[in-house]
Amino acid sequence: MLNQEMRTVTMSRSDMLRVQQALTHVVMEFQREATDPDATDDCREIAERSLSMWWRIRNEFERQMDAQDPEEFRRK
Repeated sequence: MLNQEMRTVTMSRSDMLRVQQALTHVVMEFQREATDPDATDDCREIAERSLSMWWRIRNEFERQMDAQDPEEFRRK
């Protein structure tokens, strides 16, 4: 299936860091929403599912960045 194909995106490392930062902001926003006592149960449930998805995407993005960086620049 087309959606299961692996794709390659070419961009500068600085742009990749910006994407990484944006993904972190998305994750943080869903974390906030998932724990908001004023949010409805449905809203918190949706936020938790979204958080799980975006957390996985962010971690995979970081893993691939680390794999491309020289050893001295990799996250510990």
